[in-house]
Amino acid sequence: MKIYCPNCFYPNESYQKNCEICKEPIDWKDESYEDKLIKALSHKDPRIVLRVVEILSHFKSDKSRKALIKIINKSEDPYTQAAAISSLMNMDLKRTFPVFRKIALHGSLMSRIKAIEAIGKKSTLKDMDLLEKLEKDKSETIRNKAKEAIGSIKKRYDL
Repeated sequence: MKIYCPNCFYPNESYQKNCEICKEPIDWKDESYEDKLIKALSHKDPRIVLRVVEILSHFKSDKSRKALIKIINKSEDPYTQAAAISSLMNMDLKRTFPVFRKIALHGSLMSRIKAIEAIGKKSTLKDMDLLEKLEKDKSETIRNKAKEAIGSIKKRYDL
């Protein structure tokens, strides 16, 4: 099993006492692992933030969902936004769909693409109106992604 260093978030073997990379103690006693990860979303190194966003995809808690939504709304980095959207795809659609919708309509190109993919993978027929609207977007890439997402939903419902 791997355990991530609370300092640099490098994946270490669970038996290690100190991080293989930064040599800091691997000690999670004062806070839960999830709480440390959420705090690390404000880390200065964007590589660590991206790693943490990916790790949080394995947590299905409301706390992790809210933290991912917050970073999507707060971050100006399209890579971070896109990674957080990918992580949210593993969580409850009812609570994440408003975020996907907002980003699909108004995010950066990369984030919009990820949001449309999430909608295509998780949505129902009632959400097709948004995708049909996006089929008329000025961006050819967005139009194509919307068509793919519509196709994915139709395939799921044998239409």
